[in-house]
Amino acid sequence: MSPFAKNLPLQGRWAQLCLLRVKPIAGLKGRQNSTNSFGLSFIPHTPIFMTKVKLIEIIARRTGLTKRETEAALSGFTETVKEALSEGESVNIRGFGSFRVQERSARNARNLATGEIMRIKAKRVPTFKPSRELKDHVLTRDSE
Repeated sequence: MSPFAKNLPLQGRWAQLCLLRVKPIAGLKGRQNSTNSFGLSFIPHTPIFMTKVKLIEIIARRTGLTKRETEAALSGFTETVKEALSEGESVNIRGFGSFRVQERSARNARNLATGEIMRIKAKRVPTFKPSRELKDHVLTRDSE
């Protein structure tokens, strides 16, 4: 652990990640490395996410299924959720969360370039609401 991390209220992994000195990465278009007041460089707004391929690999490893079987199951799940939402149904998964369709009413908006007021039509959008168990799990993982 960095000597700076011992003096910070944040301990553990987050403090270590904040205090790492990241070397410039070649090939990052539009993202310049920044330096904060401590002289530590970082890449701003670097997203950390899991792709479908990575998710399939992890599920296959944990369940013992082949990647092809896992991909079929995951595709079946996503297609079923899409169909249910398009029909206006909600999908509740106990301990994980619920997928719902939310109605957005029509509204007025302004085109910032021209100043013209435009009418935006009403629409239905899919939403996800995490369960209390999922929220608690994420909170406990953050505090470790």
